[in-house]
Amino acid sequence: MAGHVHSDAARPTGLWLDVNPDWKPGQWIGRQEPLGVLIDPIRWQVDAYVDQDKVHRLVNGGIVRFYPDGQPTPVTGRVIAIGSTRINQLTHRMLSSRYGGPLPTSAQETALVPTAPVFQVLVQLDAPLPSLRETRGHLKIEGKRRSLLADGATHVLAVLLRESGF
Repeated sequence: MAGHVHSDAARPTGLWLDVNPDWKPGQWIGRQEPLGVLIDPIRWQVDAYVDQDKVHRLVNGGIVRFYPDGQPTPVTGRVIAIGSTRINQLTHRMLSSRYGGPLPTSAQETALVPTAPVFQVLVQLDAPLPSLRETRGHLKIEGKRRSLLADGATHVLAVLLRESGF
């Protein structure tokens, strides 16, 4: 599972980061020029992308450990939303294999389309990241327990029903 963490900047208070130190008050700035990044230093969320064969085991409220790239200590959190359909394009370029990320994508016009079916999962972290920056990382999400014996019996039953003509 791959993830991208960002600040939940919907609240009115926050910190401005990445502002160009050479800018002066009253200076004209191009309309495509980013002014900076507004973050909420308290509440952080992870946009995670989970393989199709694993998403059915996830539950809202499931415990999560997010391991930011380059940091050995995880940040804990909880699943707050699970996508019901596969995503058509990545929201964050940094997760695409074209930009050094873990998810293989193909470029279709301006969109980065995952080559394998993945579902988006939103995670609320219990604490902010020490770096206060967007970052990539990996997740371990607690899901429903499943029995390999029951899975095998279901598969055998499905084959028997298919072969018997029902």
